[in-house]
Amino acid sequence: MAIDLSVEIKTERGSLVLRNPILTGSSEVAGDEITIKRCIENGVGGIVTKSVGHITSPGPAVTTSKPCYFPLDRFGRQYSGAWLIQAGYTAEEESFEKMLEKAVPKWYKICHDAGVPLINSVLELGWEMEIDDVANLWAGIAKRLEDAGSDAIELDASCMASKIVYGRGDQPILASEELWAEEEFARKIISRTMAVTKVPIGAKLSLFHNPIARVALSWVDEGLNFITGHNILPSTAVFIDVEKEEVFGTPGEIMYSAGPTMVPLSLNRLSYALRAVDVPIIGSSGIFKASDIVQYLLLGCTAVQVTSAAFYKGHKVYKELLEGLEDWMKRHGYTRIDQFRGKLLEEATCLRSEWDEKYGYKMAPYEKGKEFKYLQTGGKSPSPIVPRFDPETCTLCGRCDDQCLWGVIRLDKERETLNINDKLCMGCGMCVGICPNNPGALWLEDKRTGEVVWDGVGMVKSFKKKETGGHSLA
Repeated sequence: MAIDLSVEIKTERGSLVLRNPILTGSSEVAGDEITIKRCIENGVGGIVTKSVGHITSPGPAVTTSKPCYFPLDRFGRQYSGAWLIQAGYTAEEESFEKMLEKAVPKWYKICHDAGVPLINSVLELGWEMEIDDVANLWAGIAKRLEDAGSDAIELDASCMASKIVYGRGDQPILASEELWAEEEFARKIISRTMAVTKVPIGAKLSLFHNPIARVALSWVDEGLNFITGHNILPSTAVFIDVEKEEVFGTPGEIMYSAGPTMVPLSLNRLSYALRAVDVPIIGSSGIFKASDIVQYLLLGCTAVQVTSAAFYKGHKVYKELLEGLEDWMKRHGYTRIDQFRGKLLEEATCLRSEWDEKYGYKMAPYEKGKEFKYLQTGGKSPSPIVPRFDPETCTLCGRCDDQCLWGVIRLDKERETLNINDKLCMGCGMCVGICPNNPGALWLEDKRTGEVVWDGVGMVKSFKKKETGGHSLA
């Protein structure tokens, strides 16, 4: 079957048509003619450039040490694909006017010759200035980029690049994320930018913009056309090599860290924004494989931005991601992205109070002190949901025995079996989740009906019984 990967970012100021949902993220990945061409050659649906302004250059970031990029694989598989940058900062562009006059029009021509929209990111300074002057500065750059050929503008409300260089505490900090955390500041920049431009205008969230639904609403209230979320984590980690007894990389805190562990955090926050506002939201942060993209799309994002994976794998990662996305769609019977976009937003944001109404799941009434009494007396099991195993599939590795805090499962090596004591079981599911041979070896079962409740993958099956009259844990 033919797969159509095209998407449309619809706004009140017109649409951006992408041949596929993958955009570059604002960074050196698409910071000059060479990198923009390489992104397009590897199939991206749209270009978001490195931020443009008086405090940033279109080329590589300036660093105070070589090396400055450090992959984190050695710290465990949970960091596979993650990396950090240290000792970096943004540099003032010496030929800003020349860049606007010559570089941006060339980027525009490269993109339009390839049928790819050009979205320029804007970043400007803002400390020790009156708020009106700051807003005029941002709006002025956006207008000039529009005049130079930009199809859309993304206001970089979340840049963290200068925290290390410019200090902490009372010292001046360039980082836009802290400036944009002030609602009045953000509203003023957006409204002023919207007043002088005609192309779609968006802004990029930081993980520190809270509460996210209120932030998104206030931005859209001023006319913002789309939102991107999220930028990477700034200045939030220290990695220590315990064998060498040394700080990993360079001394001091890192500039920022990036990688796949960011995906669930970003998804959670965007779920609130997606329910709060009716503008396109572009998912970003942590995308490393095609399944990460699918998660953002299933949640309801219109498109995604991929940045850190390109640093880690090179520009060829875009081809890999597109092939993976197309393969997933084929396996699941989809021919267009709009057939599954937003399919899981309601599940991702469902409240416990809605479980009965939406899924027919009736919670057991709360009994104060029940768990405490159970632990003290070894009394009746508080849950009818207990583990069961398949002797043909189970390898008797013993992980469930080692893990169980209550001693429910015991490995009998002599008889080559698992002994399960239902009376001690809390029905927590940890044993099922950690089983290396699932699905198939170990599952949770409702001992009243013999039905499988959870086999370690996907959503708990108790929430899929709406059509059959519901399910009760009581």
